[in-house]
Amino acid sequence: MTEVQQQFANDSQFFKWIGEALLAAKQTSEARIAFDRALQLDPKSAVIETKVAAADLQAGDKADAMAHLQRAIALDPLDLPTSSTLLGLYQSEGRLTVASELASKIAAAVRQQPEAALCS
Repeated sequence: MTEVQQQFANDSQFFKWIGEALLAAKQTSEARIAFDRALQLDPKSAVIETKVAAADLQAGDKADAMAHLQRAIALDPLDLPTSSTLLGLYQSEGRLTVASELASKIAAAVRQQPEAALCS
C-alpha cells in the first residue's frame, strides 16, 4: 500500500477514492486523513469538501461538517444534494434563519442558470 501511495502521492482523486473506501468500511479517522490529503492537493474541489463533511458527520462532528459543506457550496452553488444536507443540518440544530437564508441563495442561484444548462 505504501508503494501505491508513493506512486500516487500527488493525485487527489486517488486519495478521494481511498477515503471513500475507508468511509464505507466505517474507518472514519483514516478516511478523514485520506480526504484531508485529497483536499490539500485540490483545495478548490467541492466534491472533496463534501467527502470531508461526510467523514465528519460519521464521526459525529456536525460543526466541522457544516464548515466543509459551506465551503463546498461556495465552490459549487448548484450542488443541490450538498445544499440539502447542509439545510438539514441547520434545521436539526435549530438554525432556521440560516437555513432560510441558504434556501433563498440556492433558489437565486438556480434562477440565474440558463434553462439549457439545467436540462442537460
